[in-house]
Amino acid sequence: MSSEANAYIASGNLNIANPQAQQCVVYSTDGKVVYSSSANAASIPVEKGTYIVRVGQKTLKLTF
Repeated sequence: MSSEANAYIASGNLNIANPQAQQCVVYSTDGKVVYSSSANAASIPVEKGTYIVRVGQKTLKLTF
């Protein structure tokens, strides 16, 4: 298992792998916080759109 955080969208869910349990925040494009946690993993149902995922110092932009 990788020790690096990752996020991807599948089956209408934004999936987050956060093996180091770092702070994770998901933002919508209008700046609203959609999710915030330091859980090791999460699967969040999302509507179509673009999301900014920040896990520790890593930032990802995902579009569904």
